[in-house]
Amino acid sequence: MAHAKTLIMLISIILFPLPIISISALSVSFDSLLFDREFSRLGVYGQFGRENVLAINGEVLSYLKGERPSIDALFFNGREKAHLADVRALFRGMMAFAFLSAVFFAFLFLFAREKRRVAADILFTGSLALIGIMAFMGTVALLDFDSSFSAFHVALFTGGTYLFDPATENIVNIYPEGLFSSFAEKIALLSSILGLLGLFGGWCMKPRNRGAEARVSGGLLLRGKRAQ
Repeated sequence: MAHAKTLIMLISIILFPLPIISISALSVSFDSLLFDREFSRLGVYGQFGRENVLAINGEVLSYLKGERPSIDALFFNGREKAHLADVRALFRGMMAFAFLSAVFFAFLFLFAREKRRVAADILFTGSLALIGIMAFMGTVALLDFDSSFSAFHVALFTGGTYLFDPATENIVNIYPEGLFSSFAEKIALLSSILGLLGLFGGWCMKPRNRGAEARVSGGLLLRGKRAQ
């Protein structure tokens, strides 16, 4: 029993945080209103015009969601479109991983003997790991976002495919680094909130020690009789 519980906790630590981070990232990345505010704040509208930027970004988001097979806008060159294709593949992978993780935990819960305890352990342990990951990543990003942003690209994309010249390529002008810095903060905040909710929910679901409660109740009853 102890080994099974340890295994469940290890699986939770590994699997639980990643789909939550993925869901948070997808939620922020596809928020059109957030893009609108950030484009205005970063001066992107002043460079390209609001209507043009919103139209191009709308096409990009539709493409990343899988709602259209390609990007037709002449605004981007071949290298830029190739990078957006890589981003689309990354988003699809995040969606698939979140779905498969949900299926895994559903089966784990379905076949568990002590369903409440298993669910509580997964939720509590996984949420604790999520908060720890967000605290670490947030600290690193605050200390040096540029290096963190570069490391992110090195880890997820082929070398050189994500480097662009702002003088000749539009992708880094319509999507400046400040946009991703703001998005990273919001993803970390949303993930942390979900982690805190999960931590609280897991704590509330944990079965209480009925033996201890019975001893306390018995002691109170005994003191009551003595008082009489």
